[in-house]
Amino acid sequence: MTARRIAIAGFQHETNTFAPARASLEDFRIADSWPALLEGDDVLTGTSGLNLPIAGAAAHAVDAGHVELFPILWCAAEPCGFVTDTAFEHISEMILTGIADAGPLDGIYLDLHGAMVTESHADGEAALLAEIRARFGDIPLAVSLDLHANMSPAFVGHADIVTIYRTYPHLDMAQTGSRAMQRLLRLIDGETLHYAFRQVPFLVPLNAQYTGQIPARIFIIVPPACRHRMENLPKSHLASRPPTFRIVGRRSSPMRQHRRAPTPSPTCCWLRLPRPRKRLIRLFSIRKTPSAGRCGFRGR
Repeated sequence: MTARRIAIAGFQHETNTFAPARASLEDFRIADSWPALLEGDDVLTGTSGLNLPIAGAAAHAVDAGHVELFPILWCAAEPCGFVTDTAFEHISEMILTGIADAGPLDGIYLDLHGAMVTESHADGEAALLAEIRARFGDIPLAVSLDLHANMSPAFVGHADIVTIYRTYPHLDMAQTGSRAMQRLLRLIDGETLHYAFRQVPFLVPLNAQYTGQIPARIFIIVPPACRHRMENLPKSHLASRPPTFRIVGRRSSPMRQHRRAPTPSPTCCWLRLPRPRKRLIRLFSIRKTPSAGRCGFRGR
């Protein structure tokens, strides 16, 4: 069996558009809560054994066998305000150059956060994926995201595979990267994969997102009777943090062109609990958006 050639890279930032400090290139280069910017083989050695998606993806590739990895870079900066255009363009170009230098590839895996906002892009990850598609065409592309990503239809349109953390606090980051690599290999080997994307009008309070208890725990529970049917039907959801990451577009902000619609009036969400409690309970308040959301379907 011919080795499957896969480029891997990571570029993470969780942007708070209300924060005054911006993420510069130096912020991505230094070590803080995460490793410093890593390049080449240092990506594998510097993240090995850590609870990071790229570490899980690399470990799964090794276990699967017949995979040749081309590590490009991995970097992250602490959550803050907009990522500067200088930092975004420099790191993006490093990733794009690394993909080109790797030669003919069978696939690409990216370890992203999903909530990056730059000085010029409301969805930084979508801009990066769009450039990858523009330069390298319809190559299989897998991405792992944080549970608090703000996924856009543009992002979904460029990715073939998206896996998302299932726990909060995030205990399954490496597992999420492993799932992404597993599905990428299946796609490379000729399996047809499909996905659907739907934005629903829910705003989940942060204190209700803890996946160790109800209500958020229901998103990661699979009833025993359904497990055999769910093995080939993986699902993910995004909790996001809309109040924190809403782009307000002040007059002095370069992001004013990305102003979003005013917050609509609130309504309520109801949930039927599993037996024996059959009654309906009120979980939390949500906000009703003007539209019913978007739904997409894509297959390879």
